[in-house]
Amino acid sequence: MGRKQTSKTGKAKRRSQSLSDDLLPEVREGKDEMNLANFPIAVLSKQVPGGKRALKFQDTIRGQDGRIVKRTWLIQGGSEVGLPTHIDEDVYVALMELTQKQGFDKQKIYFSRYDLVKRLGWCPCGKCYARLEQSLLRLANVSFHAQNAFWDNEVNSYVTVAFTLIQGYYIYNETGGRKTERDQPNSWFMWSDQLHRSFKSGYLKFLDTNLYFSLQTPIARRLYRYLDRKFGEDDQFMIDLFKLAHEYLGISRGFRYPSEIKRKLAPALDELVDKMYLERWEVRGRTIAFVRNPTARHVATSPDGVISPTLDLSPEDIRAVASPTGPSSEGDQDQVTRLMTMLIERGVAPREARKLVQANWGALERVERAIRYFDAVAARGMPGIKNPGGFIVSLVREGLGQEDNLPLEAQSPDPPVHDLVDQMAYNEYIERQVDQYIATLPEGAFAALVDAKKQEFLSSERAEIYRKWQPEVFDEYATVFCRKDIAASLRLPDFDTWRKTIKRRQKRAPQGEV
Repeated sequence: MGRKQTSKTGKAKRRSQSLSDDLLPEVREGKDEMNLANFPIAVLSKQVPGGKRALKFQDTIRGQDGRIVKRTWLIQGGSEVGLPTHIDEDVYVALMELTQKQGFDKQKIYFSRYDLVKRLGWCPCGKCYARLEQSLLRLANVSFHAQNAFWDNEVNSYVTVAFTLIQGYYIYNETGGRKTERDQPNSWFMWSDQLHRSFKSGYLKFLDTNLYFSLQTPIARRLYRYLDRKFGEDDQFMIDLFKLAHEYLGISRGFRYPSEIKRKLAPALDELVDKMYLERWEVRGRTIAFVRNPTARHVATSPDGVISPTLDLSPEDIRAVASPTGPSSEGDQDQVTRLMTMLIERGVAPREARKLVQANWGALERVERAIRYFDAVAARGMPGIKNPGGFIVSLVREGLGQEDNLPLEAQSPDPPVHDLVDQMAYNEYIERQVDQYIATLPEGAFAALVDAKKQEFLSSERAEIYRKWQPEVFDEYATVFCRKDIAASLRLPDFDTWRKTIKRRQKRAPQGEV
């Protein structure tokens, strides 16, 4: 908890920098800690409804080992001051902007109340100074528990951690009169150890604070922070509408129908279009798709662990893909970088992206076709993709996206949405059936099948190539072929037969069920 110090004597020398009290820069630039841009950090209202002291959000992702991982994000407000509100979220953004100016290597950041309220667009008066102090008090008392939901950039993995935002502050009651740049601020706040560690690891993204503070509603501001974290270089993003509203924006779960959520989001989305951040948005069923305006100020970020301007993969990653049969020239390495980056931007974990590129070296058009197929699906805002990263991995593994494996309609430049949806659903059906079969095998039986498949490869004419692969990549490659063998042995229906069966079930099922 912070403490207030009143003083009217002396001016301590500070190393910090400050803006002129007369004018903020025309082009403002802030940063956002990427974990805090994913899940909510405050309620969307000025007052916490029903006296709540805690909020819980959760989702599922596919871990680096391919297994589904449940993530939980718990916010616990202070016993006396409660949960942060959307006003406190604005204060966080202003504190990050100030930290950007002074440097993220610093844990203690100096400020003046006058400068800070100007950044927030508030009047420099006693009422707003009191509001600022209350916000700092709530930000100093709120605690977070992230179960498998905090990306640690140093270990390149999601971890479970409990943390706070700021661990203390000191407010100096400035004397009256006109301020200049030479007047150094005496107030300060200190980021928590966990957040400062994340700052120093580089897990930050650009935030257009001009745009943020120009938005008129808390939903628009929250939505902008979330979308700007999710957009990649292709300027497109899609997500389940309920997941977006309830888990990532913090909109009440009392909104149970897509039409209700759409009406709730529409003013904020339209404002983002008016501000030329979004080019368009569209709701189809349970899915909402966004297209970012190419003129908007934006620095592309990947979902996990890789950020611009260091979006290009490290030399170690490129060398890990390289082999005597892999990339050797500068042009080859550029192609590896491009494909791995494209996969990461679409939700594939960096480690998995490296495996896919290495396993398909010599047939990289397979990866490129899968990416094009995925983009065609995403561009139409189609429902059904719950895990984009896992979907594109399965496209590459199963060879979907290549012309000879696509349904006839999907070979055209503008494939019908229903065919893309069905093809994706069929692929997921095959994956589930194989998973269920593997679960019935005795312990170690599937591992034995993979080992046998590896021996088969090592006895082939390409044995020398396989021996030069990294063990984990070779294991992944053999696993894919074992799963294909199992799928073939199960005598599962082909795509057309399966689709007809599903359509008949859909006609018989009550509305909203399948």
